[in-house]
Amino acid sequence: NYTTSVNIINKDMQKAIQYINNNYYKNIQITDVAQHANLTRSYLYKLFKKNLDVSPKSYLTYIRMYHASELLKQTNLSIKQIAENIGYQDPLLFSKNFKQHFEMTATNYRTYHC
Repeated sequence: NYTTSVNIINKDMQKAIQYINNNYYKNIQITDVAQHANLTRSYLYKLFKKNLDVSPKSYLTYIRMYHASELLKQTNLSIKQIAENIGYQDPLLFSKNFKQHFEMTATNYRTYHC
């Protein structure tokens, strides 16, 4: 019966990860992810920590930062437009998270990689 519970965990994780990957550009919250996967927020947190060693929020930020870095390299969109395109309502919060993630500003990142 052990394999059944492992499959359920994997299915729940897949559902949550797929939801984040498909909706990161919307203004989604972790409660939306948990709701979509039909899990409590705390159980979702435990699953992410156990399987990926990160919180669901960190994973969402990671996905958003990846897409932001691609947009910075491949488009001429403004920082504000990029922030909006990856689900941030607040460009200042985006800039803060970007700098924390890449240890440089979005503008410097674009200059460095282009």
